[in-house]
Amino acid sequence: MKEPLQCDEPRKLLREILAKKGHVSIRERFSLHADDRTKVRKVSDLECLAAVRAGAVVGREFEKGTWRYRVEAAGVCLIVAFRSESEFRIVTAWRTD
Repeated sequence: MKEPLQCDEPRKLLREILAKKGHVSIRERFSLHADDRTKVRKVSDLECLAAVRAGAVVGREFEKGTWRYRVEAAGVCLIVAFRSESEFRIVTAWRTD
């Protein structure tokens, strides 16, 4: 997979991965950091799933050797990173409201 992904590519890829691997719990896609941060910041699994499904990718940055994409949805912001064309991880999450 060639990164950084352009324009609407990250959004499309997130939805494709969810459609193909919908049986996997969203929590299984959390990094250890995201697992901790979502609990502390009281961001639910359902909010994270909704953000991945319907959120807008509003930015990207290269950090620690990985391209990371900022996904925003109603009241929640996620940072996601793709491991491949069939796998992503939620790196962290927080509330925006």
